[in-house]
Amino acid sequence: MEHQREVTMRLMLDEETARALHEATRAPGTTSEPVPVRGLLKVNEAAEWLNLPRRSIYYLMQSGALDYIVIGRSRRLPMAGLEAFVRERADLPEGDPRRHVKLGNSE
Repeated sequence: MEHQREVTMRLMLDEETARALHEATRAPGTTSEPVPVRGLLKVNEAAEWLNLPRRSIYYLMQSGALDYIVIGRSRRLPMAGLEAFVRERADLPEGDPRRHVKLGNSE
């Protein structure tokens, strides 16, 4: 029972944090709704959450930088994996080359 309460509280905090982040980073004049916080996101939802194009999400999945699962013909990305991806890079020092992720042929 205690574990269930912790998970519920964590999900509430994550949703609150996601909404605050969305509000803080939303371009002026846009009215898009925040991506719902769930266990698994579709590729387009993950792209919106990371503010990247879908092709970049597919590249990061293919390169192993983002974890995903396959359900039928669909790919789903765990929200915890996206959060870890951002957190791991944000925690690195400013000049650390691992902080920057190369996408495709970009330099």
